[in-house]
Amino acid sequence: MKICLISPIKDGQISPQLAKVINWHQQTDYEFILVNSGNLLELKNNKIQVLQKETNSRAEKMNFAASATTAQFFVFIHPRSFLEKSAIEQLTRTINKKELQWGAFTHRFDKRNRLLDFTSWYSNNIRGKFSQIYYLDHCLFIKRELFENIQGFPNLSIFEDTAICEKLRKHSPAFLCKSFSTTSSVRFNKNGLLKQILLNQILKIAYHLGVNDERMNKIYERGLNLNSKY
Repeated sequence: MKICLISPIKDGQISPQLAKVINWHQQTDYEFILVNSGNLLELKNNKIQVLQKETNSRAEKMNFAASATTAQFFVFIHPRSFLEKSAIEQLTRTINKKELQWGAFTHRFDKRNRLLDFTSWYSNNIRGKFSQIYYLDHCLFIKRELFENIQGFPNLSIFEDTAICEKLRKHSPAFLCKSFSTTSSVRFNKNGLLKQILLNQILKIAYHLGVNDERMNKIYERGLNLNSKY
């Protein structure tokens, strides 16, 4: 089954985590699409397709990339998450053995800390297991047929990962791959652990209360502008 790796980026910025994925990808035959907005990306790697999509929305970028490939399975790589080559290989073997519809990789941060470790544990074992909600930094993977059936990512500026999982879980339970998605802790480093954790919880409540997604994203991106430019 053909797999396409997809990652949304901004201003041609390649994080250290994504750079490592690009590095091992050169020795494989997997399709890889980067969708960029803002400043152009000059990538000297003809094995990776670079698309330009002028939007603040990661959802729009990922949907755009999905429409540009004929792959039967998508792996959406968070722009600051690292997946080992073996993780994709394990996923490929599992797809060939099981009728996988969708799922995520096991989350961990690139720095060890009790609060960060707890956040990852909760994401994998509580929110993921019981609510079937995985964020993009778990690097979601979805079968094309199902992705098209639910019309892709909802066009939200933030929480598009939550929204798509809410749709996906109605069709089938998620599969949690044991391989790790190792994600940058940059937001916690910049804003402080407790402040970022509190902000995350406030925004989750705001999402469920129906607060405007653009307004929430501006608050989330304030001072960092990692995913969007305001």
